[in-house]
Amino acid sequence: MLFPTKDIIAIATGVVGLAGAVLAAIRYFAKKEQLEGDLKRVEERYTELDLRYKEAVEMIGKVKLSGSAALLLKGEIDNQLELATKALHAKASSILVPLPGKNPQNLIFLAAFGPAAPSLRRTTVPLTKGIAAHVFTSSRPYLALDTRQDKEFFKGVDILSSYITSDILCVPVVIGGATIGVLQFLNKEQGSFTEQDLQLAQRLAEPLAQRVSQFVADPSNFELLGFAPAEVDRDGTIVFCDLTASSLLIDAMNFSSAISLINAYLEKACDVTMQHGGTIDKLLGDGGMFRFNVPHEIPDSRMQALRAAVSMRDVFQVQKDGWLKAGMPANVLFTRIGIASGPVREAIMGHPQFQSLTVVGEPVILASNLCLGAPRDRNVILATAETVAGIESQLTLKQLPSGLLRKIKGQQATAFEVFGCVRGN
Repeated sequence: MLFPTKDIIAIATGVVGLAGAVLAAIRYFAKKEQLEGDLKRVEERYTELDLRYKEAVEMIGKVKLSGSAALLLKGEIDNQLELATKALHAKASSILVPLPGKNPQNLIFLAAFGPAAPSLRRTTVPLTKGIAAHVFTSSRPYLALDTRQDKEFFKGVDILSSYITSDILCVPVVIGGATIGVLQFLNKEQGSFTEQDLQLAQRLAEPLAQRVSQFVADPSNFELLGFAPAEVDRDGTIVFCDLTASSLLIDAMNFSSAISLINAYLEKACDVTMQHGGTIDKLLGDGGMFRFNVPHEIPDSRMQALRAAVSMRDVFQVQKDGWLKAGMPANVLFTRIGIASGPVREAIMGHPQFQSLTVVGEPVILASNLCLGAPRDRNVILATAETVAGIESQLTLKQLPSGLLRKIKGQQATAFEVFGCVRGN
């Protein structure tokens, strides 16, 4: 059967059109797939760069605390550990060292490699439990082919890190005949660790020992790991100040103007603190925490802290009078100040990117409680009995009824209201 010429042309035209449509569709889906692939690669690249950015920010914070030398040393240890892990075909590894102190009670992770590494930061391992502790105390290598059946294995770290350890190889890190840490490898990629792997691990531990020794020799380096060096108690005086009703001020005024008044209050409080030899610990919204005699020793530090508090109150009253004369709604504003003295310790605290040096101890809690528990309808200074002990003759004060402070360690603290310092002292 022969088709007319015009039908053949129509069919051919239809086939060509269909082929063109198919080709266009193929090109569309190919382009779509390419774009999706490009988008995926861009997303992966963004994730990688974002991770590097966060690591860089954290690294900058660490440099500020411990210095670049310690950070470089830590980087060298991390790199050597990664190479050793690949040499032994392990899925994870770590180096543990004892936390500094006269009688170490725990091991901490100096370096870690593998999927659980981020969660091991600030993790401690008791020196009485686990294979790492056994190797450290015995100075002998250890090979566990099945941790579930091994009596020395401590599963607490697995629970904290959500990582399952099936087999483990652990050797001591030794320098000068003394064990200063342990090197461990977890979960061999194929099969289990062997005696040959154990011998290789011991050889790999030798070059690491020198750098580990250099790191642990300086307790301040442990700040990189999130652990502050052990500190002895120091007598300090803590001062908290607070501006009452600042939220009402913000409601009653232009926001920028209200913040300007609060900043002026904080500026004067900080100036007074430094004039009396104190240290600004931190600012807390519309208040602040200050410390005296820590870290810089000050003669008569308790008296200096009390003088500073009286001056803060008086300077604020002058500020307030000026604001009122200028027509500002400052009549609801008052300053409350709490002071406590006693043993405190310095510590590095906070997120790795936002760590700061501060002090901890009972006086911090007491001073904060006094400040927050003080009356809100007048300027007031409250101090603990320890702060005024022996210098009562230099102060104008009154003992307050018991119960103003919350109990600390089961004891009710005694509080005094301080009105001023005796002239001439």
